[in-house]
Amino acid sequence: PSGCGKSTLLKALCGDSPATSGEVKLFDLELKSNYDYLKTQIGYVPQDDIVHRQLTVQQSLYYAAKLRLPSAKDAQIEAKIKSVLQQLNIEFIKDNLVGKISGGQRKRVSIAVELLTDPMILFLDEPTSPLDPQTIEEFLGILRKLADNGTTVIMVTHKPCDLEFMDSVMFMCKGGHLVYDGSVNDYLDYFEIQDEGGDCQSTRKVYEQLDKFPDIWINKKN
Repeated sequence: PSGCGKSTLLKALCGDSPATSGEVKLFDLELKSNYDYLKTQIGYVPQDDIVHRQLTVQQSLYYAAKLRLPSAKDAQIEAKIKSVLQQLNIEFIKDNLVGKISGGQRKRVSIAVELLTDPMILFLDEPTSPLDPQTIEEFLGILRKLADNGTTVIMVTHKPCDLEFMDSVMFMCKGGHLVYDGSVNDYLDYFEIQDEGGDCQSTRKVYEQLDKFPDIWINKKN
């Protein structure tokens, strides 16, 4: 549910808003004390767009690359921009103003900015929220390919059908309690929900359980 701490957890994991207690480890390295190195391995796309609407897609990526890859020559930057645009299926809008493209395309441009540095982990905060169902399926397919090619993708979502593309899932409920952490194939059994055939209705019933009976699942996890 909204307000349970999903975005806060994501920001703690990627270092955007460091945790006040406990520790986060990436590649067996503690995040705070190794942040200068680890931030080079992390990509983070918040809910709001992180690209300037007054620039073209190509310009946005070029200036981002100049900041993030200061030693790269222009030919290398151009090659990298072309590569990430192709990865995300948005090469055809490279000359369009960011302010004139769709919300789904802007989200891909935001991700493209992060992919310029070849992060090993990509954090996404509700990337499918502004997208229509058809666009969501294509978008998640692209993330699936990134994962298959070695990028770990961690994303926050409210949308039940998004889980069909995931390997593992965590459910949170009120108070920031973690109530499930495991395979995407096992959570329906854990929450005692009968699988109704991949129409996402089964997952919605999990959400109903967490909304109506949170204490049951908090106690079961603990």
